Amino acid sequence: MEAVVIEDLFKGNQLEELRHWLDNETPYWEDQTWERSPSGVMKKTCAELNTYHIATIDKARDIFAVHDLLPTFSTLNWYEQDTNHPIHKDSDPIEYTIMYNYYSDGSWNMNINGENFTLENETAIAYYGSQQNHGRLQNPGGVTVALYFNYAKPDNYHFALGEHSSGEVMFPSNRHEFEVEKDWL
Repeated sequence: MEAVVIEDLFKGNQLEELRHWLDNETPYWEDQTWERSPSGVMKKTCAELNTYHIATIDKARDIFAVHDLLPTFSTLNWYEQDTNHPIHKDSDPIEYTIMYNYYSDGSWNMNINGENFTLENETAIAYYGSQQNHGRLQNPGGVTVALYFNYAKPDNYHFALGEHSSGEVMFPSNRHEFEVEKDWL
């Protein structure tokens, strides 16, 4: 599957509500809802984001041609610094991704499988993150606000309550991935 640019991930009243929400969102409120990473990226998960994630499922299933695709998790990312975003492949509950560039002061340059893409504001890109090398080439400078919607096939360990950390799946029972048969479908 090649990466796909999506011009209209959100439209109409859904887009207007998204704009209203994100134009009033900031990691600088003292509400402790944002996670600040050492790389300078600030991330947030919340109910509003989950609602938009669920709203993208049908479009994701069509784009990726996986008609039982399920949402795993989503994040709202706020970038300000010119941090290093190396080319990589995703793992664990991130098999497929739709990344939505809500706002950036400059064009957002992504590389997916050696192909460069430029994303303008309110444009998304869909890619098979666990199989395709990808990464943000550089921070365009200033503020960038992006939404990441991640999906996986139903047999992903995430759906059997597997918690992913350091590239290894851990279950509440303390069993490892190789000890757990995929029999929950």
